[in-house]
Amino acid sequence: MKRIYFYVILVIVSTLPCVAAENANAPLIEETSFEHFKNHFEPEWVFGLGFSRVDMSAAKSNVSVNLGIRGNYYFKSAKKGFFLNGAALLSRRGFTLAGKTVSPFYFEVPVRLGYRFSIKGKTTIFGDFGPYLAVGLFGTVDGKNVFGDDELRRIDVGFGFRIGCVIKEKYVVAYNYDFGAKNMYENVALKNRNYMLSLGYIF
Repeated sequence: MKRIYFYVILVIVSTLPCVAAENANAPLIEETSFEHFKNHFEPEWVFGLGFSRVDMSAAKSNVSVNLGIRGNYYFKSAKKGFFLNGAALLSRRGFTLAGKTVSPFYFEVPVRLGYRFSIKGKTTIFGDFGPYLAVGLFGTVDGKNVFGDDELRRIDVGFGFRIGCVIKEKYVVAYNYDFGAKNMYENVALKNRNYMLSLGYIF
């Protein structure tokens, strides 16, 4: 676990000189102005649909859904360069094991560092990577609270990445994969895995 965190931090830190180089020639007054932030920030509505499971071959997948809002901040330009984003999502995950269907809902906050570049006209492609924190809200298993005693831990943490494209500077299509880094149960080695196709609208 410590090794995973070390490599993630190393990747993020290694990109900082590139980000700094991209902004080195920009006037200081622009970097600190509200207009600069406004011109480099894009809010986005997000809807995703996919499937989730745990890292156990006997477990079956469940349909996963998320809905929320994401904010993208571009260090240089929305068409090319590094960006940082964060989101606030309501996510349904879960799995089926030994005839029991576990259906938890989480408030999820992913934070990602990525890179975006233009390929043709108003179409750009991007990739990003970073950690997420998810807090269990509610859910059921056999009619009981899924976050009750001896059930799921309420806090889940892990990492995820996205690859996708932005069409006409408004419409976002992306593939997302999240992998949990923390066991979901106190005494059972099960971690979240989530695969999702998401659609976004930049407004």
